[in-house]
Amino acid sequence: MMRKTLLMMMLAVTMIAAAETHNLTVGLNAGAATYTTDAEASNRFGPSLGLQVNYTCLWSLGNYSPLSMGIATGLGLGWTQTGLSMDWHTQYVNVDFAGHQLQYTMQGTATQKDRQVQAELPLLLAFKAAGFRLNVGPKVMYVFPRTYSLSLGEANSDLDFLDFGVHMSDDPIAGQLPADRMTQSGSTPTPALNVLLTAQVGYEFFINEQHAIGLQAYIDYGLWNSYSNQNPTNRFIDVAPITDPNTTTPQITIYDLNASFVTKVNYLSFGLRFYWNMSWEFNRMHGGHHAPRGGRVYYQ
Repeated sequence: MMRKTLLMMMLAVTMIAAAETHNLTVGLNAGAATYTTDAEASNRFGPSLGLQVNYTCLWSLGNYSPLSMGIATGLGLGWTQTGLSMDWHTQYVNVDFAGHQLQYTMQGTATQKDRQVQAELPLLLAFKAAGFRLNVGPKVMYVFPRTYSLSLGEANSDLDFLDFGVHMSDDPIAGQLPADRMTQSGSTPTPALNVLLTAQVGYEFFINEQHAIGLQAYIDYGLWNSYSNQNPTNRFIDVAPITDPNTTTPQITIYDLNASFVTKVNYLSFGLRFYWNMSWEFNRMHGGHHAPRGGRVYYQ
């Protein structure tokens, strides 16, 4: 394993050393993001913001060709907000301290916002022709622990004492939620590692022979389902069995929508990237280096 790693590092260093043009870019991303899931929910788009530092090495495809091709890598740090909105329905049976069966039927609406900080490591094929740029390829994304905020639009609870044929609705013993529990926040299961397929296309406007500013449209799509929640509760609101005859209000647990219903996610983000680019070019045929502007120039 160590030998393969060293060989890959040596190959990467050799390719970079052989490149004719080098670019260093610093940019800001702004767009929208969402997670598509396997839950019966509406996926909500939220803002996506990020900072990226990228290095690109390019090789010309011929002395008379305006097209260059190379590899782009770097590091990005971003913040995104995604979310779900759904009508939910839960039904289950508990057994109380006396062995009686209690069937709970609960339903309502809920909206959840998930927020995350993520690190990104791209390894892209890069193409350049004059000021036009195209980058395409994979990107590894690591997601730090996510947080959520949850709002319940309404929640109705029904309790059937199956052994006695008694029905109760929206009563504290049936799991009725007080007003202060209609919103809550916390942490949610995190898809920690994912591989994205990304495409970036745009144009650079030259300031001088070495510096340019660029504008790119981008789209990222998650290829893996690496969600950590493989055992959903299937209960959005869980009313605990009453174990004490003197207790008239049962303990109620509210799960977030991801923990309750989601086992699969795919990340999607798109937007615009505004960046500054510094370029420099090596010319080994004549032993010099210079800054490029739109094409190859040789020392005489």
